[in-house]
Amino acid sequence: MRRRQIWLLVGLMATTVLGACGSEDDGGSGTGGLAVPGILRTAKVVSISQSAGTARWRQDAANGIGGATWSFGSDGSFRFQMPSPSGGYDLRGTYRRSASVLTFRASDSFVTSGSDSRTDFSGSLDIASGRVQFSFTAGDVSAVVVNNGSYGDSQLWSFTGQARLAG
Repeated sequence: MRRRQIWLLVGLMATTVLGACGSEDDGGSGTGGLAVPGILRTAKVVSISQSAGTARWRQDAANGIGGATWSFGSDGSFRFQMPSPSGGYDLRGTYRRSASVLTFRASDSFVTSGSDSRTDFSGSLDIASGRVQFSFTAGDVSAVVVNNGSYGDSQLWSFTGQARLAG
């Protein structure tokens, strides 16, 4: 009899916690999930960890991710738009879906006679919870020859992070 009471109590607790309260990610509604294909926005930046770039760029990363839009097309296309003080990023790529997880990758490059720039963005999104993990890298190299003297410069900005998305 005691064992039956314990299992009954465990079942009642699980029903109360999981069913009636909903989850933190769905605002307590108990429904959860994001509509994909569709356009999503960043609801909250959870963490940013910068591995390259100036200290000021870390705040730029948090602000950019915070104002980003994430577009997932019905044809598997992915578009990531992030504002930044230097004009922003508009990256295009693809995504794949496996159950409730989307894995995405987008990039852009720009080449001139004296410079080469590349930006890569990738990660995964759990559409059931709205949680996304991502990696962003942007770099450029420039070189010029003036009066037989060579001059060059390079910059690298790289960070990873986590955020929560909303529809």
